[in-house]
Amino acid sequence: ATSSSAIDFLQAGTGAVARTSQSKMRDVISVKDFGALGDNSNDDTAEIQAAIAAANGGTVYFPDGTYLVSRLGTRGTWLVGQSRTGTIIKCNTNAGSTTYLVDQATDRDGTTANTTGGGGFKSLTIDGNSKTFISGLRTYGGGVIVQDVEVKNCVDGVTAGLPLWASFENIYSHNHTGKGFRTYAGAGGNGTSTTFKNCWADTCGSYGFHIEQLYYSSFINCVSQTCTSYGFYAEGNTNGLTACYSLQFIGCANEGGTVSPFYFKKQRECTVINPRIILPAASVNHVGWDDCTGTITDFSCVTAPTGGFYSIGFANIAGGQGSTVISGGTVTYDSAYEYYISSSGGTLNTINKTQSRRHYFTNITGANRAYAEVADVDGYAGLHVYADDGTKLMRLRRVGTPIFATGGAIATPLTNMTADVDVAFYISASNLIFQANIGGVAKTATIALIP
Repeated sequence: ATSSSAIDFLQAGTGAVARTSQSKMRDVISVKDFGALGDNSNDDTAEIQAAIAAANGGTVYFPDGTYLVSRLGTRGTWLVGQSRTGTIIKCNTNAGSTTYLVDQATDRDGTTANTTGGGGFKSLTIDGNSKTFISGLRTYGGGVIVQDVEVKNCVDGVTAGLPLWASFENIYSHNHTGKGFRTYAGAGGNGTSTTFKNCWADTCGSYGFHIEQLYYSSFINCVSQTCTSYGFYAEGNTNGLTACYSLQFIGCANEGGTVSPFYFKKQRECTVINPRIILPAASVNHVGWDDCTGTITDFSCVTAPTGGFYSIGFANIAGGQGSTVISGGTVTYDSAYEYYISSSGGTLNTINKTQSRRHYFTNITGANRAYAEVADVDGYAGLHVYADDGTKLMRLRRVGTPIFATGGAIATPLTNMTADVDVAFYISASNLIFQANIGGVAKTATIALIP
């Protein structure tokens, strides 16, 4: 017998079960089984779409080749190539409106809209071929995995709709007229628990990464390079929600561009660790911090901002005192926002700071709360005391303001007090004692306290 249905197959190993060769070969569906040629000449759309339908949510394998298609719907299906450099899905026609060449939000018939997640893409290249209105890859929903994929020559490269428990790793998205990567969610919704790792947006006509409506997710070692607009733009109020929570950006970098390399808007508990900025544009804030709270650690850029701009540009601050923590790095910002900043190490506004500031007593609450800090504010270097809402209550500096001597008289007032400007005072028994250096002579005055 020569039919595969009549030829037995037995896998090596204890417990292996006999099958027919036909059953074994049907474990994986190849686009070649349905007539796709991959010759960079014939249109393979119908053949590949038939393979996707037959897989019914399983895996469709692409041997190396260049497969010309107009559009593929892939709901819940795995598309796996032989190699990223050798397996190419390439657009062969213009579109009349925004169309994704490979679209998980389109069903396996290639036309019907879909809102079910799952599936993924591995070891292949998606080439929009610079066709009109053609974007590259759209994923949708939960459990999606995209790994070792290149997307090029599109409007937008990789778009993740409502990403839930999704993973994007080792993706090179480049040479687009629009965005390299984008996430989005429908009205009132948000993506969550998603990771972008080692993803690179290169030479895009808009944002490198446009992150909309994404909660507790991470961007790790991602890079935006030579993208015309923002490198990383994360916003949390584009679809009716007020803000997004708990995004992390770890070891991400931006090179080039014409506006702020990093811009965060309406983010809460946002964590930015070691943002690296290379060749930023002149006269821009390196990091935009627009109505955000969170932590910026080990800021890294060898080029100082110019034209009155800052390492961190604050705007629309709504968080409470100390709601932004800056730790490490060399950072500049508008000192008008000092009230909202807690710092721990680093050089902030040319001052080396290791601070633990804004101390409160547990028995002082509500309107009575106040805090103190040592800082250089409005030209007054010294101790500053504020009400809880940031109202300035008192400034004490070395020159021209009182010195409080808590342990009694200053032992050597002529050495420790500037002549004719400083005064120290303390209580001794029932008297208020003043000390001063008047023209180089130590003077003392006593005022009796009335019980």
